[in-house]
Amino acid sequence: MAFRVVDVEEDVRLSPHDLGRPLAEALTDSLSKSLVDRVVRGLGLVVAVVGVGAAEGGVVHAAGGDGSAHWRVAARLATFHPRPGDVLDGQIVEAGPRLGLRLALGGFFDDVVVPPDGLPSPSTFVAARALPGPGTAAAAAAEGGGCWMYRPPPDGDEEEEAEGLEMAPGAAVRFRVREVRFERGPAPALAAAPGGGGRAAAAAAAAAAAAAAFPSDAPFAPLVVIGDMDGVGLGPKSWWADEEEEEEKEDDGDGEGGRAE
Repeated sequence: MAFRVVDVEEDVRLSPHDLGRPLAEALTDSLSKSLVDRVVRGLGLVVAVVGVGAAEGGVVHAAGGDGSAHWRVAARLATFHPRPGDVLDGQIVEAGPRLGLRLALGGFFDDVVVPPDGLPSPSTFVAARALPGPGTAAAAAAEGGGCWMYRPPPDGDEEEEAEGLEMAPGAAVRFRVREVRFERGPAPALAAAPGGGGRAAAAAAAAAAAAAAFPSDAPFAPLVVIGDMDGVGLGPKSWWADEEEEEEKEDDGDGEGGRAE
């Protein structure tokens, strides 16, 4: 599962105007402001503070001069932290010859890269100027600079080359997580609560794709997910829609047959 609940311990500072509120509520709000929508190295992207447990301290440091109280808090966080092998749905937001594809997940995370060697094979990049128009996929690809095209091998005795299948910006896709990277930088680190719970070439290609997706002048991406779309059921979901509908019909038919007996 890509979403997990983890236990951590964190230092929380409450300002004087928060001291009159219920303690659990004040601590939860403070943790939410400091952690939600941030990446914690080793834990993932924090999406919510589920709750707080034991809180120790409440000490007011005179040297601070503002009357704030400091607590050591056990907290439970909901995080987005996929693992290799997880299969997720996303949307293509960018395509490039070195990049491969960059994907976004549900509007909350867009640092997913599928490098060229993670695309269905054989696939080639087609620049926007070489795409036929004025189809929707061609127009979307033109906005993103181009698209990737998968050309499946001839089926059986067919000698003609199969029609190309596009992987263009805007397409809904399904991918498998290959690697999760916590990049060096300003991502915070929290203390885990007690008791809480050719590869070299591929790695180089993934690193190059990540570098292409996030150039030096781009905002720092503390968490990068490297994906793979080469496999049955992976890639643009439209490729598999007919097969899924046929399977559903077969399942419905089997069920009706069973009732008739």
